Amino acid sequence: MGPRGKSSLLVAAAAASLAVLGGAAAFACTNLATLTTSTPSTKAGTAVTLTGSSFAAPTEGAAPSPVLIHWSKVDGPVLASLVPDAGGSVAGSFNVPDAAPGHYVVVATQVDDKGKNQFGTPARTAIEIVGPGGESVPAPVTQPATSSSSNDSGSSVPLTLLVALAVVAVGVFAAGLAAIQNERGGRRRPALAPTPDVEPSQRQEHSHRA
Repeated sequence: MGPRGKSSLLVAAAAASLAVLGGAAAFACTNLATLTTSTPSTKAGTAVTLTGSSFAAPTEGAAPSPVLIHWSKVDGPVLASLVPDAGGSVAGSFNVPDAAPGHYVVVATQVDDKGKNQFGTPARTAIEIVGPGGESVPAPVTQPATSSSSNDSGSSVPLTLLVALAVVAVGVFAAGLAAIQNERGGRRRPALAPTPDVEPSQRQEHSHRA
């Protein structure tokens, strides 16, 4: 394969890498379901209102898929069942369980007709149960979460993968450009060698002979 074919393959590979990167970025930027409580902290047994968005909206001719509100974990006790509106938003309330003071999580799940998680779910939000006198409990130290986009099978596209794809795409693209530049440089006409200077004595000798 000649230089032209190699450079064409490199450019094609770079274009493919950029296309994959663009698709992954678009996938990562897709809206995920969100959940928000009316207060970040409260006492056990009190009622808390919540709102959510970007859940799967009901389709025409099909029953809406409910959004279940769980306590503490994905398969925890169900605190409420909410029906999303035509825009995929939910609103409702639940009673905080009689649990010890501390930090907890409220989880919203929604599945399709095959029992798979709807894209962008589960959604989570934190809530704190304060003590009888309203005293707060220090939050546990946790590791920062890696940004990702979940699909309905639970897989994700971490941010590190997107960065790696970007590096590969840029590297392949740069290699393609370098190959094209080398090919163009090889086609240039070679420069003519400069005519060597003639010594003055040799020029006089030539003039006498003439």
